[in-house]
Formats: sequence, C-alpha cells, structure tokens
Amino acid sequence: MTNSNQFHDDEDGYVPDADDEGNTLNEALKNKCKVSIKKEKQEPIEIFRHSFTQHLNSSASRRISHQTSVINRRLDSLARLLEQDMTCAAVTYDPQERRILIATNTIHANSKATNESIKKIERVMQLLCNHQANMEEIIDSLAEILKDNLFQEERFLIHKLQLNSQQLKEQLILLFRDLFSSGQKTKQWRSHVNSGEFEEVIDGELFKKAVPRISKIARDFIKLRKSLIELNGCKTPVDKSLLNAIDEKEYQILRQGYKDAHAETRIIDESSANPSLKQTYVGISKLCCAHCGLAVNVARVQVRGQHGRGFNWIIPRSFFSDDNLLQAFMGQEAYAAYQEIPLQSQQEAIKHIQSKAGSPNDKKDRRMLPDSSDSDYEFGINDSDNELSDNLDELNFTEVWFLREIKWSYPNEFKQLQALEISRTEIIVLFRQSKDKFVALASESAFNLLKQTDESDLFERLSDIYDEDTQLFWDLITDEYDLIDEHGLDEAYDTYKQMLSRFGRYNSDSEDNDLCSMAAAKLKEQHGWDYDYNSDDSANPWGYDSSSSQSYQSDNQSELSSISNTSSDTDEEDLYHQFQELKF
Repeated sequence: MTNSNQFHDDEDGYVPDADDEGNTLNEALKNKCKVSIKKEKQEPIEIFRHSFTQHLNSSASRRISHQTSVINRRLDSLARLLEQDMTCAAVTYDPQERRILIATNTIHANSKATNESIKKIERVMQLLCNHQANMEEIIDSLAEILKDNLFQEERFLIHKLQLNSQQLKEQLILLFRDLFSSGQKTKQWRSHVNSGEFEEVIDGELFKKAVPRISKIARDFIKLRKSLIELNGCKTPVDKSLLNAIDEKEYQILRQGYKDAHAETRIIDESSANPSLKQTYVGISKLCCAHCGLAVNVARVQVRGQHGRGFNWIIPRSFFSDDNLLQAFMGQEAYAAYQEIPLQSQQEAIKHIQSKAGSPNDKKDRRMLPDSSDSDYEFGINDSDNELSDNLDELNFTEVWFLREIKWSYPNEFKQLQALEISRTEIIVLFRQSKDKFVALASESAFNLLKQTDESDLFERLSDIYDEDTQLFWDLITDEYDLIDEHGLDEAYDTYKQMLSRFGRYNSDSEDNDLCSMAAAKLKEQHGWDYDYNSDDSANPWGYDSSSSQSYQSDNQSELSSISNTSSDTDEEDLYHQFQELKF
C-alpha cells in the first residue's frame, strides 16, 4: 500500500508529490489548526515577546539616514563633539527658554555636578564660544575629544598597542596639525595624507582608524564655528537664536532617567513635559539604535535616522504615563498581550523590551554615523601662504577663516595691503567691518597713493575719510587733477570737499558724472571760466574765455559789472586767484 504522504527532494527543500495534492491540503489544514491550538495555549508573556520582537523588527531594523537642513546638521555636529567617551550624545534647542538641551548615555539623575563627563561637556562648549583661542589650543582640545572617543570605540586596539592617554593624544595632535596646516578640504586631506610620513611615530592600524575620525571631527568643528562667526547671516530668527545660545553658553545638561537610559530617551522625557519641544529636531552623535528609532517615531521627535541595531535599553518614563504612547511603542498585538499579563509579571515583559536579546541584531551594516551630504571647506594654512606658515600657534580660528576667505575672493587686494605692511589683524578687522570699505582701501588708486607717501598714519586717515564721505574718498584717491602732488593731501582734501559742498552730489548713473567737469560747466555758465585740457600750463589749466564772458555779459550785465568793479585791471592771473579763493 502506497503512503499518501510521500515527499521528494527539491532545491528548495521537501515538497509533496503532485498526485497527492488533496491529501496535502488536508495536512496543511491540520497543521494550521495545531498552530492555532498551540498559540491559544501560549502564555501571554510568550505572545508578548514574539509580537514585540516582530513589531520592532518591522519598524526599526533597517538603516535609515535622512537629509535635513543646515541648522539641524549643526546640531548633529554639536552632538558628535560632545559625545567623547559617553557612548552617545543628543542635543536640541528649547525656543521658549532659548537654550541648548544636552543629554548623554552616562549622565543621569544621580550624577553629581562634579562628574567628569559634565566637565568635559563644559570644556567643549567653552571651546566653541572662545573666538580668541589660537589654533594650537584648538588642536589640543580636538585631540582631547578624539582621544576619549577612541578609548571608547577602539579600546582593544589601544590596549594592544599599549598606549596611555597622553601618548595617544600626542599622536593625534600630529595628525590634527598636519590637517590644519595643509590648506586642504578635510575629505581631500583624508584621501591624500600619507601614512609613511608618520610610520615612525604612529602605528599603521591606528592611523587608519584615526584619520577618518580626525577628518570628521575637524569638519564638525569648522562648520559649527563658521556658523557662529557668520551669526548675522542666519536665514531665520530661530536659527540665529539657536546659534546664539551656543555662542553665549546658554545650555542645560539633562539628568532625567536611569543610569542605562539612552540620550534620546532623556530628550523624549523632557519633551513630554515641555510643549515648546513638540516635534523638535534632536541632533545625535550616532544614528539611533532600533529601540530609540522606534521611540522617537512614537514621540514624534525628529532625528537624522537610525542604524537599526539593538542594544540594552531603558524605555522612556513618559511612555508609562500615556497609554497611547505605550501602545504605539509596543505594537497593537503585543500591547493586548501585555494587558493580559498579571501585574506582578509585567516587569518581565518590560525587561524583554529593554533587552538586547529581543531586538534585531543584523551586523551586515555596522555604520552608525549618518551619510554625509554636507559640503566641505578648505581650511588652514598651505605651503604657498608664506606670510602665515610660521604662525599657526599664534592664529585663532576666526583669523584663519577670514584670511582664507580674503585670499580666495580678493587675492590682488590682499597682496597690495600686505605690500604696504598693513598688519594681518588690521586686514581682518577692515574686512569684517565692511567688504566695500576693504575693497576701496585696497584698490589700485589707494595703493598708489599710499605707496608714494611716507606718512605713517595715512592709511588710518584714508579710512576715516571713507567713513566720513565715500564720494570724497574716491575723488581724493583718484585725484584726477593732481591736487595732491601740487598742493599736498590736506589742501587737496579741503578742495575736493568744498567742490562737493558747492556743487552737490551727482548721479552715478548719469553720462556726465565727472565732478570736476560739472564744476567747469558751472564756472563757465557763471563767470566765463573754461577748463583747457590741452593747456601747456599744468599749474593753471583754468583759462578765461572772453567770448563766453562777452556772451554772458550781454545777458547778465549787472552780475559781471560787480565782478569787474572788484578790480578794473583784472587779468587772467587775478582771475585764477579768484578761482583759488572759491576753494573748489
């Protein structure tokens, strides 16, 4: 007799024979009934474990990295700088209190004010707002930040190399100094830095681990400090207020929650009690783990994304005071099972939620940092910057940043000011005060005037004249009629000033916009004066046009009579002196 449940091998496993299709259907129905009966016999705790794990896997097991705005990316940068050896850091902005809220995995309700982690956060915030810190101080601080981070992330490698804290920091300082002195974009430096240059002092394996981290932390610092420098250029008042809070060290370190709570959950608990934080953006040093990724979605908090891996975790306290949040977090089926669990056994369900064992643990993609969509900037000092190359320890970040911007955008003007021995500090102050004024004082006309004189304070005088009257400044430095050569700067200044005062301003869009031409036309109209561009007498190009005077006299006899009565024997020399007295 042939068995009705014969099977044959297939590439995909065991499958029933084709001629036994009816019996197979019966078997499938029997198996389904068995599963249903078995499920009914399951304890609620087992149903809860199975259902929650499925819910977590379907909701948060995939790596996601979102695009976001510039100001949100600056919060991410701040979080990465603050993380150090604290596993994860999260930051957000409270618009009502106008302060930055900071949370980490290690600072909790029982942390003392003298906690070393708190001190490290205070040092980073102080660094960011200290615009007078020179580059060596900045490099030392960044090396300290990365040293702590490497001891956390690469502790086995550092133990293998038998490096102590100071030795590791010294090696990182060498790499940071090389980056900031290269004048390259951080990504470009990362691609081209040669391990051979450091092989005698830095282990090759450590070099590979450190270089991308140095590149990242330098970019975070540069971009954040650049945003603080350009505070007035913020697109919205909220952006400006946020950056201003960083610049003025207006921040609060959150200590909500238990010792093992993740930084994001501390922010979630804070947002539940603070209406101004609803749907806020939270900057994170790493992408969220699976549990945090699910929790921020439930709490409607915005983050950069999630890496999808699971770790031991503490559920936000605020979820237990809101059944809707707790149900959304657990999933409908798991929440129903949770309600059936005896009260004294519900703690076992919570332990499962908070356990790494009940979470996805796919290690195919271990990347915990967001995908970088940020632009990159050149920074630092390169070999061609001879005027800067020996002064890295004397420069502060702001000076370096503005000097590089000046050299990129105004190379000729920068060289001319350098040739006049204008100090680096004066150049930066001038540029920050007004780009238009910088261009004017660094123009070819100003350069030629300054180059020809030995007056030590002439640059400052021209700066004051520009502030007094921009048009007077340009008339003076172009000096079309060589008044400075003939009569000196003071006399030329008085003459051009009175010309402007007597004849008023002219429209720069007009075809006849030459001030002296207007003066000449006015003189000819009133007194018969005419300006001879071809005069051989360079000291007296102004001549008396008798025909014009006669024509004018016929129409305006009385006015000319008053002039002639002043001196009956007036000649051209007397008339020239009369013009000089007018102080045009």
